[in-house]
Amino acid sequence: MTTTYPLHANLSPADAPFPDQADVVIAGAGIMGCAAAYYLARRGVKAVVLDKSRIAGQQSTRAWGFVRQQGREAAEVPLMMAGMRIWEQLERELDFDLEWRQGGCLYVADKEEDWASFQQWMDVAKQYGLDTRVLDRAQVDQHVRGMQGKVLGGLYTPTDGQAEPRRAAAAFAARAAEAGARFFEGCGVIGIERAAGAVTGVVTERGTIRTRQVICAAGASSWRLLDTLGIVLSQQAVRGTCMRTNPLPAITASTFWGMGLGFASARMARSISLTICRLMSI
Repeated sequence: MTTTYPLHANLSPADAPFPDQADVVIAGAGIMGCAAAYYLARRGVKAVVLDKSRIAGQQSTRAWGFVRQQGREAAEVPLMMAGMRIWEQLERELDFDLEWRQGGCLYVADKEEDWASFQQWMDVAKQYGLDTRVLDRAQVDQHVRGMQGKVLGGLYTPTDGQAEPRRAAAAFAARAAEAGARFFEGCGVIGIERAAGAVTGVVTERGTIRTRQVICAAGASSWRLLDTLGIVLSQQAVRGTCMRTNPLPAITASTFWGMGLGFASARMARSISLTICRLMSI
């Protein structure tokens, strides 16, 4: 079974009977929904996973591939540190090649405001005992080949890593399906039914599934689903541009962000995956 996108059709067979009840319904089959289904299945809970599109068909296969603790809001850091421990063992646990590498994360500043923010973020790193450190220009050049232009300094966390987005969510989905999770593509969640303040079912494009538990992993559509419950979820919509290059000589073992772009290397193809970091609110 392939775990690159698009996925093997057996993960969501067209002739699979649609369930009328489930232990848990997961809205969204991106990496969050697929991972939730996998970890539930490990505990004997067989989830039904629904997606209006395809398994890992949206943002989860178009992400940067950065697995980082660096640069997070302070409240996120403990969660990311725990997540890093999972990533370090994930290829072995799932028995799939995720193109995982722990080569660090490097941010480079060419503007005074960025350089100041990097130095301020060291307070967060020290608070949680991260191995983050600031680099001068000479140290940045030791990590990145061919750097040109003005560089004031860098922020570097050696224990950060990267994985291939087109493999990670797919691997979770494959293992979850093997353990009993059921996936239904092209079937969006329309609403959540309640009685006496408790969840009683999920209304989908193919009918209602009776359940007492729902996980919202709908990504950019989460606000719309939660709005049916009267829950206001503030989300900011942004647009980014990604591209993948032809094979290039090695530039750095780290993920990189600075000077208006971010990139990570694709190990299998010996190429650099460039993400143009020009995000626009929409």
